[in-house]
Amino acid sequence: MCGRVLRMMCGWKIGLFFGWATVCAVEGGGFETDFGDAAGLGPGAVAGNTKERYRAFTGIRDGRLQLTGGRVANNSASLKLPDLDPGREIDRLEVSFRAGLGGEDAGEVLAISFGAIPEHDHGRARGFRERGGLAVAFVFAEKPLLEIYADGVRLSRTPIPPPGNGGEIALSWEPESGLTVSWAGTDTGPIATPGFTPKAGDRLAITARTGETPRPIGIDDLSVETRPRPRLETDTVILNEIMAANRSTLEDEDFQSSDWIELYNGTPETVQREGWGLSDDRRGDTAIAWLQDGHLSFVESQRYLVDDVDAS
Repeated sequence: MCGRVLRMMCGWKIGLFFGWATVCAVEGGGFETDFGDAAGLGPGAVAGNTKERYRAFTGIRDGRLQLTGGRVANNSASLKLPDLDPGREIDRLEVSFRAGLGGEDAGEVLAISFGAIPEHDHGRARGFRERGGLAVAFVFAEKPLLEIYADGVRLSRTPIPPPGNGGEIALSWEPESGLTVSWAGTDTGPIATPGFTPKAGDRLAITARTGETPRPIGIDDLSVETRPRPRLETDTVILNEIMAANRSTLEDEDFQSSDWIELYNGTPETVQREGWGLSDDRRGDTAIAWLQDGHLSFVESQRYLVDDVDAS
């Protein structure tokens, strides 16, 4: 679904003019499976164990995905989903599933992670706490806790009800409202998630780790929904913001507060900007400021670029 918004543009000359841009809201990605014989793990999903000799413990058993078995202590396994929104950043995440535990155990951990999930690592004690990512860990210790991490930093640690043999887990995240987590009917949140910055290519993973007294950990009825960030489509590169008398914002590589402009490329192509400048001459014959020839010599599609201007 697309809508139109009025934009203010600045071309080669300093003169301002108005034009139309298009905002397109694209339906998000989704992933659902009940881990039945026909459904399997689901398209593009991969399950694995941290130890090759225990790989047989990880797989579909009796209509659910068993991540860790009941015979090996301190063992981790994971389910990794494919990229549900290729080439797009998300601004909403919804996850729900039923967790099955083989009884209470001091040390079992079940975690949900979203971010740059590593390919060959199948489990960590508190999930994948990657840079810019999000991790939600259910720590079923003597006093069960919910731990939330963003950008590798723990944001909160909250008591939760005892796990028993498992329960329903759900989480919901949006940038403005933050993160809300539900475990066995008890909600935690909303919690702000500073440092969580979804990027194109991010994926979701569910990890499990047994404790000293191993019991099987499994999941069932998994549902994941995402929504990509809307794109602002333009027919050319536009001047989005300008700082003409900078004194204290955005220092350059020489630690000087140079004047700067922000460009936005809403076209589907990367645009070269070599030789671009700003002019107060309506004919554009004389440039009074040139864009710096730094390592970014182009403006990528659907991206903003802040650049210093040199009037020397």
